[in-house]
Amino acid sequence: MSGHLIVPKKSAVERLSEALSPQVKAALITGAITVALTIVPLIAYFQENSRLRQENAQKNVKIQELQTELAPFKAFAIEKFSSSDAAAMRKLAEHLASVDADLKRATTDLHQLRAKAEIPALRSRFHSSEWQAGVFRFRITQFSIEYRVRIFEPFVEEPFSSI
Repeated sequence: MSGHLIVPKKSAVERLSEALSPQVKAALITGAITVALTIVPLIAYFQENSRLRQENAQKNVKIQELQTELAPFKAFAIEKFSSSDAAAMRKLAEHLASVDADLKRATTDLHQLRAKAEIPALRSRFHSSEWQAGVFRFRITQFSIEYRVRIFEPFVEEPFSSI
């Protein structure tokens, strides 16, 4: 009679479950959890690495742009001061600082001279003729240009000789 009993087929999971001991099942579950816990941080690290690479590329582009903007100043500094890049740029910065100080001083001097000048009184003297007023304006302009030439002499090879 036992031969006539119909035994249903077992699924692969049921057969594997019956074939494996509890220790092997525990080892498989532990291995699956370990793999999952290893893969999740790796995915996060790969995403972070990708983001950092993009950020690094953007910063490299910005550095390249800044170096391109700085190139004419480097060339001018090396030509003018005949030394290494860093030393020439340092000397150029010092020179520009002194020029800036001279320009500020000249501006304050010019404002003081304008304040002291009694232009209305002088205009009344020259008011008789438009030509004399033009000469007066020309002399003030000439004084202003000569004063600027003295400030920027280090940058100018030959001062304005036509003035």
